[in-house]
Amino acid sequence: MKKTLAAFVLVAFCWTGRAGDAKTDGATHGKVLAPYVDEDTFLLVHLDVSRANIEAVFERVKELGAPKHMQEGKAVLEGLRGRFLKAGGKDAYALWNWGNAFEDVLVVATVTKDGSADKVAEVLSEIGPLQAKAQPGLVVAGTPAALARLKDLKSQPVPALAKALDAAGKHAAQVVFVPPSALKRSLIETFPDLPNELGGGKSEDLAPSVLWAAGGLSVGDTLQAKLVIQSQDARAAERFGQFAEKFMVFAQLQGAGAVPPDLPPDVLKLIPMLTPKVQGDRLVLDLGDREFKNVIQPAIAKVQNAAKRQTSANNLKQIGLAMHIFHDNHRSFPPAVSYDAKGKPLLSWRVHVLPFLDQAELYLQFKLDEPWDSDHNKKLIAKIPEVFVSPEAKKVERGKTTYLVPVGPRTIFSEKKGTTLNKITDGTSNTILAVDAEDSRAVFWTQPDDYKLDPKQPIAGLVRPDAKGFQVLFADGSVRFIASTVNADTLNALFTMDGGEVIQND
Repeated sequence: MKKTLAAFVLVAFCWTGRAGDAKTDGATHGKVLAPYVDEDTFLLVHLDVSRANIEAVFERVKELGAPKHMQEGKAVLEGLRGRFLKAGGKDAYALWNWGNAFEDVLVVATVTKDGSADKVAEVLSEIGPLQAKAQPGLVVAGTPAALARLKDLKSQPVPALAKALDAAGKHAAQVVFVPPSALKRSLIETFPDLPNELGGGKSEDLAPSVLWAAGGLSVGDTLQAKLVIQSQDARAAERFGQFAEKFMVFAQLQGAGAVPPDLPPDVLKLIPMLTPKVQGDRLVLDLGDREFKNVIQPAIAKVQNAAKRQTSANNLKQIGLAMHIFHDNHRSFPPAVSYDAKGKPLLSWRVHVLPFLDQAELYLQFKLDEPWDSDHNKKLIAKIPEVFVSPEAKKVERGKTTYLVPVGPRTIFSEKKGTTLNKITDGTSNTILAVDAEDSRAVFWTQPDDYKLDPKQPIAGLVRPDAKGFQVLFADGSVRFIASTVNADTLNALFTMDGGEVIQND
């Protein structure tokens, strides 16, 4: 059932278009929904499918740097929308009841005079495990449990739904939340006292401050979003506004604690931008392209870059652990390259540490006596383990990696045989074992090729454009970020394992 919810939320996000051109008001929506709501109806999603702009939404998704899997499915959504409209579908509503939480969902779709309710029902059946039933002028779909609940439903007007939909604005996608009394009681019992960081006090004093909340989103040539929170009165709105401001500060600071220290100033800019402002008995938040492009998008990019850096560091740590397990088993680190009896290069060290990265099955598929690009072995390039894929790499062909070991005089990988720990006389915490290089230095992961150290320019090929440094794995298994301003002599000293240099901390 969670798949049904996820699918509808995804469609809700993608079926958005220009704001301000809707002809249906809250009262009209209320008449359509009246037979299907009661006092336990707490969440509503409304979609005006005819105003969809899926192309614009996916462009925004790319701008945000969302994961690739979130950028997929464009053709599926466009096809779904096309079939829905061709069948005569117009508005779609999804309703949830508190008594059943998210275990079932009820979907209601209106049909134009010239449309076919039966064909619209077929389209709705494609969204999760829904059973759709056609009625004159509309279609009702849901899980068996939701449809069974509908038979015994004693519908009851919920005026808040119509008011909330109007307040959300003429957006293609609208969401309304009406907190049921059961939820309020549960929160009061679970959190009777508010944390001091949020102003303290009793939660029962704050609970009446929210009668409903409504949001609207439109994505077209410009982005527009609106959030409205209806309070009991102006005093309650002021009280909740103070709570919301403190909550935003608390949430942003909590989030900033897990990322690099240069993030908080950028993140803190979001607090006033994302905090609703008190307007009479309501709190209102309007967002548009200016906020998105100038503040929100850059701040999100900062968070995403920090997450990528952390993931890359974790990859390097796994590689370091595999190297040490290899050392425990073979009494040395792996050589950078394996050779045949005639001295011909065969495979990279990355292949030989596979058994220690939980990739023993893949390791057994290689012909270790053949080169990396033999007819057999080159077929395995596409099976690159994710641990060798740096999330910081932007323009790297699939099958290539930017995780390289330094190769050159006095590095750990300067000999054809693997190096032992006792040869690292400069100390494992002062000697680089591997690097995450820039994209132009990427090699196929099975290829016996790595970072060739140039003592005159030891940093060449290590710093990505717009980056302030690069990450390295040290021989003790630790991962550190080295600034692009590092002194060349210091960096050379870190690359050599037995130079006897005194490391200067720049």
